[in-house]
Amino acid sequence: MTGVQRQATLKYRWSLGWTLALLATARIAEANLSRALFEGDRSSVLVPDGATAVGVDREDLSFVLVTGEAADVAATYSLTNSGSARESEDIVFAFLEGVHGGDVDNPHASIAVDGAPVAFRTVKEPDAAGRWSTLGRERRPDVDLLLFHLEFGPGQTRIVTVRYRQNATVDRRKNVHPTFHFDYLLSPAKHWAGFGALDVTLRLPPNYRLSTSSPFQCDRDDCHMHSSGLPNGELEFETTSLAGLWFGASKPAEYLAMMAAAVAWSTVLVGTGAGRRWSGVRDRVSGVLPLVIGGTLSLGCSLAVVFLLVAVFPPGALGFGYGPWVVSSLLIVLSVPLGVMASALSARAGRRKRAGTGQSLGDPPPTPSPVVANANQDGK
Repeated sequence: MTGVQRQATLKYRWSLGWTLALLATARIAEANLSRALFEGDRSSVLVPDGATAVGVDREDLSFVLVTGEAADVAATYSLTNSGSARESEDIVFAFLEGVHGGDVDNPHASIAVDGAPVAFRTVKEPDAAGRWSTLGRERRPDVDLLLFHLEFGPGQTRIVTVRYRQNATVDRRKNVHPTFHFDYLLSPAKHWAGFGALDVTLRLPPNYRLSTSSPFQCDRDDCHMHSSGLPNGELEFETTSLAGLWFGASKPAEYLAMMAAAVAWSTVLVGTGAGRRWSGVRDRVSGVLPLVIGGTLSLGCSLAVVFLLVAVFPPGALGFGYGPWVVSSLLIVLSVPLGVMASALSARAGRRKRAGTGQSLGDPPPTPSPVVANANQDGK
């Protein structure tokens, strides 16, 4: 094994070791990230406390997102007693509080019947049967049940409006900007005698995107959904801000790909230039010099590219927690062997080209032969 080969082998082993170490560090950093997911509130339709002849003629539901992570919710129900006897109902509104950074937010709900506010009481009950946790998310041990009493005469229709503020589930890993997830439980409405039309209106903050499997139609200001009956499943939707995104890219992986491409392109460019510049050296360090210079310049270039992109990318573009720093360090380290390889290949190509002319670095340009010089003079 020659000295040049031994040097290349040592550099390869060093780079491989650092790569494996950084990958392990990335896994450890991911396991120790600060909390990136905060479970939000969940709410449900009104539910009768027992068997009833009262049905829901229609529900008008609106979510006005005052901020990305909180919505003012208003649900208006038209309830009709289709039976011939008087109904005396205990009606339940379920609210599952979420945790935002360790703080539990109260719903501050209000209930009005036929335009007049009514009193209600709050009861905490265990959700042992999972009645209010049908979405499969982390189950809360207790659920807040807001109970109020309502009287119905035969054939009577009452208008009930429930208002409250609902905090979203906040996911800081899914997109560049935090993703806000809202849940509204519809399935408990099957306990009514019937359920008619459902109209849902969403009003988002400016420059926010809506993601949902429900058939919403959006105009400039609002998104609307109409269902002639009770939809299957629950109502779920997500929103995220589009402010400051590059080319509409909203995923951290897209920005990591941009950074990797920029580092690779600049590293190959610098390494190739270094190898071409020093390919004509003819001494005992001729095989090592392009590698050392190419690796050093590539390291400096990748550092400059990474720090520049981190400064100009949108906040959070590379992900959440320690992950961006680990990935950036990995790209910088991997740029060294890539630059060395580009420099070595460029230097080899340069030597072959110079070997054909017998020229080395620092040699003066070849002097034309007398015959060629005389031919040039005669031509003049």
